[in-house]
Amino acid sequence: LRENHGLDARGTYLEGFFGRVPPTAHYAYLHYGVEIAHTIDLYRATRLLRLRVAFEAVEGDTERIPFTDLPWIGGSRRLRGYREAQFRDMRASFASVEYHYPIHRAVRGELFVDAGYVAKQYEDLVKLDRWKLGYGAGIVIGSESDMAIQFSVAYGEDLRVYLSTDLTHAFEGADQL
Repeated sequence: LRENHGLDARGTYLEGFFGRVPPTAHYAYLHYGVEIAHTIDLYRATRLLRLRVAFEAVEGDTERIPFTDLPWIGGSRRLRGYREAQFRDMRASFASVEYHYPIHRAVRGELFVDAGYVAKQYEDLVKLDRWKLGYGAGIVIGSESDMAIQFSVAYGEDLRVYLSTDLTHAFEGADQL
């Protein structure tokens, strides 16, 4: 279990979900997925290698599942270098390798390579020659365990620039006097 909002140098993160949209007059389907990330401490928690894979799928009548509910890749979290949710289909797979290194006390750099693919059938996901590839670099500003601001530049189909922050973490404790 992770204890912070930053990149944890201690091991493995696993998340899974399974849900069902109850039958309505229009559609019914299952939605499930899993993500696993493992961080390898290369040198005293300052140089980290993070490996991440994710899979997401829906099961149901392909003609009736809303397009917006289909699994997707592309954007700042899955397959950087492509537009947000650029690729959608019944199944989506994603993999990423990130190298994090110190620049200054509150600044670290990252280099990354992402790959992913969406398909109707499971067997199409293993055809690696069809996968899209994105790569880039970024700067993360914050403490050792918390990300305040992240700036990334990625290239896949075109050059993409991302600026993000964790606003939910910024307001922790705001309900207390």
